[in-house]
Amino acid sequence: MHATFLLEGMDARGTAAALVWRDETYGYDWLARRTRDWGKRLADEGIGAGNVVALEADFSPNAVALFLALTDVGAVCVSLTSSVAQERTNFLAIADVERTAHIHAILGQMVCARVTPTPDATLEGLAARIKKHCRTLLAGFKVPAKVEISHEEQHSARFKKLRPKEARDDGGAS
Repeated sequence: MHATFLLEGMDARGTAAALVWRDETYGYDWLARRTRDWGKRLADEGIGAGNVVALEADFSPNAVALFLALTDVGAVCVSLTSSVAQERTNFLAIADVERTAHIHAILGQMVCARVTPTPDATLEGLAARIKKHCRTLLAGFKVPAKVEISHEEQHSARFKKLRPKEARDDGGAS
C-alpha cells in the first residue's frame, strides 16, 4: 500500500502520544489500528486507487485515521470542513468527487446518498422509503444515514458524472 511505511512507523512507536484532541491523548497504536480498520471498510465499499473521495469532517482522530486510510489505498482525498460549507458544492464539482465520507463530531461516520427521483415518484417520505429499502438489502453500516433529494440530472447521456447546477453556473461572468 501507499502508506505502509507510516503504519510501520506508528506500530514501532506503540502507545506514545500521536494526537491530542479535546484533552484526550491517542497513541500511535490506536491511530494505526483505526487506520487499518478504515482501510478494511474502504475495501468493502470498493474505494481504492484513483477514486476521488470528499472527506467532510472535523480534525478528530477518527478523521485523521480515515485520511491516512484513504491515502494508503491510493484514493484522492478532498478534505472539507464546516468552515467551507458555503463553497462545498463548488469544491465537490471542481474535484469531480465520486464518493463522500462524513464524520460527524457527535454521530461519528455516516453514509450519505444523493438521489434523483423519477418524475412520477411521490416525494413525501421518499428518504424514509429509500432507507427502509436499503435496510432490506444492505449491511447495517452501509444504509445511508442521510438522503439528499436532487432534482437535477446526475449523469450525462454517456454516463459521465455531471457537476451540480450551482457549480456549473458561472454567476453571470462573461
